[in-house]
Amino acid sequence: MNSDNLSFSKDVADTIGVEAAVILKFIEDNKISLNSIEDIAEIILEEFSFMEEKEIVSSIEKIVSLGLIKIKSNKHHKVRLKLPHRSRSDKSNILDSDWEPSREAIEVLELGGIDLDFAYLKLKEFRIYWKEKKVQKDNWNSVFINYIRKEWVQFNSKNKGMPYTMADDWIPSSSALDILELSEIKKDTALSYLSEFILFWKDNGAALKTWNVKFVDFVKRKEIGSYNSKNEPGKFTKTFKERKSDQSWAEEIE
Repeated sequence: MNSDNLSFSKDVADTIGVEAAVILKFIEDNKISLNSIEDIAEIILEEFSFMEEKEIVSSIEKIVSLGLIKIKSNKHHKVRLKLPHRSRSDKSNILDSDWEPSREAIEVLELGGIDLDFAYLKLKEFRIYWKEKKVQKDNWNSVFINYIRKEWVQFNSKNKGMPYTMADDWIPSSSALDILELSEIKKDTALSYLSEFILFWKDNGAALKTWNVKFVDFVKRKEIGSYNSKNEPGKFTKTFKERKSDQSWAEEIE
């Protein structure tokens, strides 16, 4: 199987997440048998050892729920993978102030098309946060890879990864429209809701990092007649000072 050189659309990554985009592309390129989530997850874990079990399973479940792939098995069970045994040298430890990613970790980032200068610029920020948190881990390279990949996608997005409010000229990405097509919602039908979507969110005043997922959900709910604005998240619940000091990005990569 080929996993050495994967390329995928930034719009896809913005819409479904980097991990899910990587897994989806790998499945498509290698024509993976879709017998069950467990089977797919075991293959992905073997090919992408830097990914965590929980991350792999949740990404596959997201892809399935969006209708991007169809699983043959209809069994609903909690997926438990047979993880490779860790060597005795893989001991948990607190991140040192002079910690450096391994050569293999750097190669993974480079193969993913990430500018290594960018990765090293982010290294100091990564060290400071985890050193102060004083958490013991035995997979610092995996944590670093996940952090850099997410930061890289945000850096290359139009808004540089920062939340932004809805604009009059906003349009959904082609990937978002493709996802709706898979749900048998035609492009013209989806775009017929665009003006209403923009108006609703401009009045709402919410600021999000990406609006594609929100648009997909909006259109799907409209099509089944169950859209309820009361359930829509997005408004700031913290002050500017609290948002500025927010470190929740790290919780996502633990």
